[in-house]
Amino acid sequence: MTTFRWDHTVHYVNDLEAVREAFGKYGLVAEPGGRHVGHGTKNALAYFGLNYVEFLTIDDAEQLKPDDPSELVFSDAANYLPDSEGFSRVALRVHDIDEAWQELRDKGLAVSPIAAGNRTTPQGQELRWRIFTISGTDGGLPYPFVIDWQVPDDVRLGQLAGSGLLGKHAQGEVTTSRAVIEVDDPAALAHRWAELFGLSPVSPTELGIGEQVLQFVPGPANAIVELVFGVAPGPGDDTPAGPGFDFRLGGARYRSES
Repeated sequence: MTTFRWDHTVHYVNDLEAVREAFGKYGLVAEPGGRHVGHGTKNALAYFGLNYVEFLTIDDAEQLKPDDPSELVFSDAANYLPDSEGFSRVALRVHDIDEAWQELRDKGLAVSPIAAGNRTTPQGQELRWRIFTISGTDGGLPYPFVIDWQVPDDVRLGQLAGSGLLGKHAQGEVTTSRAVIEVDDPAALAHRWAELFGLSPVSPTELGIGEQVLQFVPGPANAIVELVFGVAPGPGDDTPAGPGFDFRLGGARYRSES
């Protein structure tokens, strides 16, 4: 059975530079990621180890492909922007995307064909991956999409460190703890996602996914509404833990907890 890990969270925004400035005010780093050539978007990335936030905006609307299910993550930017800046969906990381695709298809999900993805960094480096999306929603909540970076996690972490994309947060060592997701029926949604993605229940409304938690709470949004982080001293004696943070970008809340 496939092991799913929480890879990243998509946050649609109108202005990448404004995001970087807002993060900087709270001692957090979001770096330019690059353009998705041929897909119509560009991004900035805030890394917390391997888990990260992808701030995605429209680069060339004419390149968006709303009728292609494999392009859902890119084309959805036009459905959110400019009026609804906020979290979209999570990406789940696997190391055998063909097996994951077959498992989810067998469970009745409307999976897109597996597609090759690419992005050119500001330094001119081309990054490649394989990806598929899941059409529709679960009670109004968008399904995750699935990505395979085609290298082991330790190799990818080294690549990120070498590329300079791993942020040196002034807050210290910042790690993603959980996503808070508003849905109509938290217990029912948590039960379904535990079965679909092989996640471990922490409570009737919380699912463990690696070292992080997906927390379902009652509410009308049918969306991720908050990301929660831990803050600890960084490596070395000269990087104490920062004071923490709690702020909003559009409809998305970012906060730390002790």
